[in-house]
Amino acid sequence: MRGRRLAKIGKTSNVHPTAIIREGEYVTIGEHCLINHNNLIQAGKSEYGRITIGNYVHTGVNVAMIAFNHGFYTRELPIKEQDYIDASITIENDVWIGAGVVILAGVHIGKGAIIAAGAVVNRDVPAYTIVGGVPAKVLKERPK
Repeated sequence: MRGRRLAKIGKTSNVHPTAIIREGEYVTIGEHCLINHNNLIQAGKSEYGRITIGNYVHTGVNVAMIAFNHGFYTRELPIKEQDYIDASITIENDVWIGAGVVILAGVHIGKGAIIAAGAVVNRDVPAYTIVGGVPAKVLKERPK
């Protein structure tokens, strides 16, 4: 609950009660959004791991957005003991994110994009494209 209280969420947006927001001070959700059942919005531990969601963004169920990764700089320390690497996620306006999508740290999703169900997004998505797969790749452009 703490994360939800700290996040900036547009008054016209609906965040389902089963959605989890962690490190909410680094999360912004725009207006007219639907964050669906069982979504995880996991910002990083610093301002470098922000998650910014534009207006009119709709997510399916079981979507995960994770704005950090584990460090693995040395074999001398267990990975769990190494620092996190924060990298912001930005989702522009009018984006549809299908069920079960995973969006990884450092990704920018352009305006009007559609992310197919089950995709793993590990690189930027151009505006008005439809992407899918593991890892996600451009399938086609939306019609004009």
